[in-house]
Amino acid sequence: MRGPFLPSNAKIDKVVIDATTGKDAGYENMKMALRHALQNEGIIVRNPDAEIDVRLNPAYQQQHPQPTAPPQPAAPLALTCYRVIYPRGNDRYEIHGVSEEEIDQKEAAIRAALGR
Repeated sequence: MRGPFLPSNAKIDKVVIDATTGKDAGYENMKMALRHALQNEGIIVRNPDAEIDVRLNPAYQQQHPQPTAPPQPAAPLALTCYRVIYPRGNDRYEIHGVSEEEIDQKEAAIRAALGR
């Protein structure tokens, strides 16, 4: 089934367990049992002419709108500045910061810690 994720419930879980643990256990049996259960619950609408044409019921979509992602801030604190320093031989330090001033402070702290 294409589209949004559908949360499970106890009825659907039982259908899946029964279809995968019985004498006729298998993927095809589970798929058909799950489709019938979702159709009986009114969650999906099946096209009788096509086995794979399964869609969410529009009434279900209106009753259960998909949650939207919360708006993300404009990222003022994104680490937009970058500098590589070699304070001692082949020792490489990559410094990330929100401004050149912050990188200068970090570089000074690294050099002070190394005694340079």
